[in-house]
Amino acid sequence: MFDHTSLPDLSERRVLIPGGTGGVGEGAVRAYLAAGAQVVVPTRSQERAEEFRALLGKAATERLHLFEFDYTTFAGAETLVATMADRLGGVDDVVVPIGGWWHGKQLWEIDEGTGRPPSWTWRPRTWPCCVPPCPG
Repeated sequence: MFDHTSLPDLSERRVLIPGGTGGVGEGAVRAYLAAGAQVVVPTRSQERAEEFRALLGKAATERLHLFEFDYTTFAGAETLVATMADRLGGVDDVVVPIGGWWHGKQLWEIDEGTGRPPSWTWRPRTWPCCVPPCPG
């Protein structure tokens, strides 16, 4: 269980967590909610959203936002970000506990033309449009 007294105050943060309904993602969702952040978790179905909310129990506060989206394309990811901007005022952080990574470009340097190695799942490739501008 979390020691809530040692968590930073993230009440001003809006966090997008694709893959938040998975095992690793669930832990990230719980931690960000406990720290006070607004947390958006995209899901592929309303049924999965309801299951996840039930799984979280009391941790599923009004700061948890479950959006049903197809985020497997750049267009879908851009629509998700636009929805976050409309409903929450923007995106401050993106936590991506899905897929894999390789020794290539940084996440914010990837575009639609970037190829992906066979060992990399398709989903992380869609998130560069969601990443807030990163310094240098």
